[in-house]
Amino acid sequence: METTAAKLKLLQHSLEVAREPAGAAGIAKRAAKGIPSPRERIDMLLDPGSFVEIGALMRQPGSRDALYGDGVVTGHGTVDGRPVVVIAHDQTVFGGSVGEMFGRKVAAAMDFAAEIGCPFVAINDSGGARVQDAVTSLAWYAAMSRRQLGACPGWCRRSR
Repeated sequence: METTAAKLKLLQHSLEVAREPAGAAGIAKRAAKGIPSPRERIDMLLDPGSFVEIGALMRQPGSRDALYGDGVVTGHGTVDGRPVVVIAHDQTVFGGSVGEMFGRKVAAAMDFAAEIGCPFVAINDSGGARVQDAVTSLAWYAAMSRRQLGACPGWCRRSR
């Protein structure tokens, strides 16, 4: 039987790995392109120390080698003291492409923003749909689009 201390140590280790899920290769890829990490981008946007990440340990099910975060960092924080929900694609994980867990995380973030009535900001750096997830990826694009349309003022939903 594992102790609570051992479980906490494993959690801390997993959260550290989740900060850079693609490891040194991902860091080198971003450095070669001269682009910031998704967390650095979020930190540039939000008030210092206000970001609370949600879903850092989420992974694609059924794959032992699945990387944490599934290609997107999601959470909430503040901009000039006002609440905001934010997502940022992680290009080092599946090219930042949309798969099932990615879609679930983003949809949950969008729902949270709508529920508390705050802006939703997406920092996109993506390869688009995840080919490996085929129709599932496209279904999550549709789910995210429906949420965007639902948040749209009435004038933008009117047919022409």
